Amino acid sequence: MALISMTGFARSDGIHSNVRWHWELRCVNGKSMDIRCRLPHGYERLEPDLRKLLAKFVSRGSVQASLNLKQEDAAGELTVNEAALEAVVLAAGRLVETAGATAPTADGLLALRGILEQSAPVEDDGIIKARNTEILNSLETALHDLAAMRQREGEQLCHILNAQVSDIEKLMVQVRREVAKTGDLMRTRVHRQIAQVIEAAPSLDEDRLYQEAVILAAKADITEELDRLDAHILAARDYLNADGPMGRKLEFLVQEFNRETNTLCSKSPTKEITELGLAMKAAIDQIREQVMNIE
Repeated sequence: MALISMTGFARSDGIHSNVRWHWELRCVNGKSMDIRCRLPHGYERLEPDLRKLLAKFVSRGSVQASLNLKQEDAAGELTVNEAALEAVVLAAGRLVETAGATAPTADGLLALRGILEQSAPVEDDGIIKARNTEILNSLETALHDLAAMRQREGEQLCHILNAQVSDIEKLMVQVRREVAKTGDLMRTRVHRQIAQVIEAAPSLDEDRLYQEAVILAAKADITEELDRLDAHILAARDYLNADGPMGRKLEFLVQEFNRETNTLCSKSPTKEITELGLAMKAAIDQIREQVMNIE
């Protein structure tokens, strides 16, 4: 069983020098591959490598990759904002002259926000490169966890789908039993319809009557639909046990299941077969819901 689910979640953490981070990966179903990246300012350069890594693990689905990063305070150079200090000193001087306020002290001035500024330390290119490498390694760890989760969910989906296909098989057995029981009924119905044709147009020749009989019998015969449904069941079993992405193939197969079941219901010769056909349609709808989550 090698089905892969399109839904999953994974997280990985990392630390390098004074920077801590964690990746969060969320994946849901989608018709194609859709990647959305949320990276902190200054780390946008990682996006091309991020997309390449994701493409190795995910071939279909909507993926959101978020990098949350926290940089611990590092010692930098302290500088005095001369313009801000001059403005504060002038304002304090006017208050001293006009209102008799106490002159500010040096430590009081320096304690004001905006007077002392600490510049961020300049990092070596080697440190930045090493940290980015570690961040991408951490992403790959998260991707392995995501792939494992999608694999586990795919195995569960495979069990569910196999059970649902078995339900259709059981309904098919009941339909064939009903068809076997209604042989005489179908012949009687065709004879009655032919009699109605003769009554409506007594001048019809035997060849025309034969053609009408063939048409009426064909309209009531569901053997071809049953044979095709048997073939679809075999194909579904093969897809459920095959390697590689099978979602699109299964989606197409569900459409074929539905088409044949619709025809079966429209040609059904009895109420019992119609009810079984409707039960098959309900089972097919359940399969469609599950298949929408398969890569």
